[in-house]
Amino acid sequence: MNSQTFNNPIDWDALELDTNTDIARIARFVSGYALGVAFGGGGAKGAAHYGILKELLMKKVPVDMVGGTSIGAFFSGLVAFAHLHNLTSTTDMINLIERHLRKCFKKLGSRVKKYKNIANLIIKLLTDRSFPFDHLNKTLKPIFEETYIEELSIPFFSVSTNISGSKMRVHCTGKKVLLRKCIAASMSLPGYYPAVIDDDSAHLVDGGCVNLLPADIMKAHGAYHVIAIDVGSISEFVIKYKNLHQNFIIAKQKVQNIPINALENIVC
Repeated sequence: MNSQTFNNPIDWDALELDTNTDIARIARFVSGYALGVAFGGGGAKGAAHYGILKELLMKKVPVDMVGGTSIGAFFSGLVAFAHLHNLTSTTDMINLIERHLRKCFKKLGSRVKKYKNIANLIIKLLTDRSFPFDHLNKTLKPIFEETYIEELSIPFFSVSTNISGSKMRVHCTGKKVLLRKCIAASMSLPGYYPAVIDDDSAHLVDGGCVNLLPADIMKAHGAYHVIAIDVGSISEFVIKYKNLHQNFIIAKQKVQNIPINALENIVC
């Protein structure tokens, strides 16, 4: 995958220079020492991302780029979204992320009020199919609202699987591309959530089908140092298909035959 080329992986026009932090980030990109964090997929175990993310913020690790697959796309989106607010305090950044997490879960009603711990709430979200989700995209809207990728102040990407064209799709650039739609596409596990239909009529499902930990994509996007957070495995992901409808068994077989070099650098 490292041999793949990406057309304009970073929208330099969107990167703001309002603070010393922004200037330092650009300097690391220009000098070739940018640091990226790749959040892997892993279902309910993705709750571990929250603890790792919090620790990175507390240690003031200078994150220049974020990206992820499935639940990892959700957390990378949170980081990118939080950076839009230009917060200088680590505590403020953590509080903002927690506040938006709870905003997402608020619509689920009284059944989640007892989950005061964010990690336990995420696990419940990803394992209890009785939660009233009519569409993943609607669930993400309270957090990410109408934010577009081009508005983000740090580079972001998410990975989904194009089951219509048997290719991996990387969402990273474009105009009027909703952040929440790219995240929803990466998280749409077949059988749990409906596929996200793209503007080109492609049906997009969970990126974990083809790239559970997109550290290679992070490198291809220009990151010199990569912190790759692995919370799952391919075997654990595939086993989720065990009792699904035959249509999704066929979909699973189709995406498993995707060649490793079948890559789309496409927007939502």
